[in-house]
Amino acid sequence: MNIIQWNIDGFYKRNIDIQRLISNHKPNIIYFQETNLKHSQSCHIKNYNGYFKNRINPGRASGGVAIFIKDNIENNEIILNTHLEAIEMSAKLNNKNFCICNIYLPDSTPFT
Repeated sequence: MNIIQWNIDGFYKRNIDIQRLISNHKPNIIYFQETNLKHSQSCHIKNYNGYFKNRINPGRASGGVAIFIKDNIENNEIILNTHLEAIEMSAKLNNKNFCICNIYLPDSTPFT
């Protein structure tokens, strides 16, 4: 299994780099932090299912996380009850079940 994690600091401004990364490394799963999408916005990567937790920030796109999983991998989103920018997925690959979580904690986020 090939997993890539990247604090991307803006999904759309890194689109060419994302395509190059996928072409060179062929990841099964990609985690992004700081996607910088507006609250109701999402994005697409060909042959991947995308899941998002965007920051609620009226008028400004910032923060947020995303998980992209190859569309041939069985997966389900696990709903988290949290104010944090976090998403969790269950997936099955090569007859093995696993859970993955992506969380972004900005410096200003209180966390205990």
